[in-house]
Formats: sequence, structure tokens, C-alpha cells
Amino acid sequence: MPFMLYEDSLARMYGAPGSGKSFVALDMALSLAAGRAWAGRLIEPRTVVYVMAEGQAVNADRVDALMSKHVVDDDRLEGRFFAVPDAVMLTETAARPFIEWVRENQPKLVVLDTKNAMMLGEENSATDFAAMRRTLDLIRKASGCCVLLIDHTGYEGSRARGSSAGTAAMDTEIRVEMDSSQRPALITAE
Repeated sequence: MPFMLYEDSLARMYGAPGSGKSFVALDMALSLAAGRAWAGRLIEPRTVVYVMAEGQAVNADRVDALMSKHVVDDDRLEGRFFAVPDAVMLTETAARPFIEWVRENQPKLVVLDTKNAMMLGEENSATDFAAMRRTLDLIRKASGCCVLLIDHTGYEGSRARGSSAGTAAMDTEIRVEMDSSQRPALITAE
């Protein structure tokens, strides 16, 4: 993959529903925590926290599947991969306990999945986005980590939803797309 995340930065990964953005973010996060190669690059193990504000059960299954696929046992992630099963509301007051946790544990990557489940206010408002961005910066500064915000595309599908201030606020933006011919078939039980 031709992109990188940087320590002490803000990043956003976005895509249409079902594009695989959470799966890609989880694979990246688990690879970083386990110190295994990702996208052809060897990665030094780092502490990662993944806030699963949406799809907790599905993401737990994805973690198990990715660990099985890459033959990573739980011991390799001990003390390095932390899954938070509840939303962290991205306001300075509400996020204060989480920011303290980040300061104490010093992760190098914090994944917030998804913006929609954690942002207060109107996502099309530059003022409301700026308030959320201040909170993202507090998280970033607490450990010098990369804060990766997972987001959806807007109606036209070519950019992330919400205020255009979001694009200007990010050091890195990653758009995730899935070729419909590669999408697995839905399995149903009868």
C-alpha cells in the first residue's frame, strides 16, 4: 500500500459502508501491535488502542480472524493491543478520562472507529468539527501518537463526509475502496 501513518499526527481513513475500512484499520493496528509485516513493510511492535464505537461484535470476530490468518497468538499482543468496546465522545470534557489513559499507556496509534459514533454536533459544521479536532489534538499530544479517525464517504462518494475543514485538519487521508468483484458473498442461515 502506498501510504504511511506518522507518529504525532492526525489521519483519517474513509470509505463507503462495506468498503472494508474497519477491516483495513484493524489489520494495520494488529500488525503494528504484533510487530509483523504489513503491506510489505516490517513494523517494529508498538502499543495500539482501537476504540470500537460501532460494530463491536463484528470487530471482535474480525480480530480473531486476522489473528488466526496471520498466526498471531494472544501473548504477542499482551500489553500492546487494547480494544475499547465503547464510544469515546470527542469533546474535551467527555474525553478527559480517555486522554489520561493515553498519557499513562503511551500508545503510538489510536484508532477511533467511527467519527459518526463519537462526534457531537453537526458534522457539516466547521465549528463543530473544529471542536472535535481540538479533542483529537489532545489525544495526539498525550502520547505523541497517530490518531486515526475512521469515517464514511459523503453522498458523492469521492471524499469523507462532513465539513471540508476535516480534510484541512488531517496530516494524512486514506480512501478505502473495494472492488465489487472481490466482495465476499453474504452467507445466510436457513
